Amino acid sequence: MDLVVSGILNFLTEQEAIGKADEVQDFYRYGIEITISSMLNIVLVLLMGALTGHLLESVIYLAVFIAVRVITGGYHADTYFRCNLLMCSTFIATAFLNDKVCGYINIWVIVALVVFEEIIAFVFCPVENKNKPIEKE
Repeated sequence: MDLVVSGILNFLTEQEAIGKADEVQDFYRYGIEITISSMLNIVLVLLMGALTGHLLESVIYLAVFIAVRVITGGYHADTYFRCNLLMCSTFIATAFLNDKVCGYINIWVIVALVVFEEIIAFVFCPVENKNKPIEKE
């Protein structure tokens, strides 16, 4: 990924779209890395959903996952590879569980699970991480 990010950064610098100062370069490098990683996560989950016949589920999974992650802060993996691997693994586990238990749960079980998740989010979130510190305010 470093090669792709460096290429994009060099192109933007050569086109004079961004400055050459180190702090500017670092700022844009991080933004480009996050954007590529996020897009890769989305594409991988949609691709896995299409390949396994769970495309609609993959779209719903992404919508819920992204919303929860924005609100709660979420877990931050040490590398982009681990982040992508974890995202894909949780989608596969979710799709598998959906196949196995979908016919056995009713709306009240779903409501109870959502309420339980909201309580956990209220008590424990946002999650602090060295890459995303929480201000005391």
